[in-house]
Amino acid sequence: MGDKRNGGNKATAGESLSCSLSAVFQGVALALAVTLAGSLLLGLIYTLSDWHALPKQVFFFNYFSVTIGGILAGKAAGRLGWLHGVVTALFYMVLAALITSGAENITSRFFSGSMLLACVFGAIGGMIGVNTGD
Repeated sequence: MGDKRNGGNKATAGESLSCSLSAVFQGVALALAVTLAGSLLLGLIYTLSDWHALPKQVFFFNYFSVTIGGILAGKAAGRLGWLHGVVTALFYMVLAALITSGAENITSRFFSGSMLLACVFGAIGGMIGVNTGD
């Protein structure tokens, strides 16, 4: 197994950069749940107040959700947290694009800065998750 003192990222002889899909799916599910809860909260605030800065906060919740999902994926995998966080971010962004605007939006998301930024937040979350106590 990977060396946890090095963020779980150091592969030993015979160990590849394989990814636990179970850990990734747990992370994606949590990220989607956090996004849903955050969206409901922002919608309530938006409806009950004169606050009209909603689009910026939605992007914040996407990155926050990816980070939280990456933490869970890294913790569940126990190694290679950065990889599990990045894969979680990729799956999350594809699902978010499908849910919000269908398949035509996926291509534009892949080539945008938001995908890259989500991968960075996912990797950071995964590294945090793999290094948290059991």
